[in-house]
Amino acid sequence: MDLITAIDGSVPESAGAADVLRRDHNRVRELFRDYRRRMDEAPETCRSLAGEICMQWELHARLEHELLYSALREEAGAAVQEAARTHEDIHECIAIVRRWPPDSERDSTMLRMMELADHHMAREEEELFPLAEHAGAALGRAILRRREELAGSTDDVEGRS
Repeated sequence: MDLITAIDGSVPESAGAADVLRRDHNRVRELFRDYRRRMDEAPETCRSLAGEICMQWELHARLEHELLYSALREEAGAAVQEAARTHEDIHECIAIVRRWPPDSERDSTMLRMMELADHHMAREEEELFPLAEHAGAALGRAILRRREELAGSTDDVEGRS
């Protein structure tokens, strides 16, 4: 059983790369909504959510860089370059959040990161995912395998979800 199916059963192993990565985007969007709703709650809650968001994004970004972008670089070089640049901007936000700044700085950095990521995910879904669909299920399976390698066992990830 692949990792995604083990977590929530939403993406079968026969799914293409766009389906797998869209599932990641939806998970991150869900975490963003949760963070926004809880910004006025206990700081520990937001710190925990921020950590989860950063971890999910870093894993997702690594998968995109290693597999999706390399697969689409010839066909969509400019869009891939722009996506990679946005990842760099988001990683700068993550570096700030991981320093555990005061709550107000963390919140403003998280909001900036969310803005960048929301725009980035929409552009990827519009420009890159249709191209990824042509790669078929093989690229999706490669992403799932690599995710399992990076994230460890499904038991470990299920405990973090």
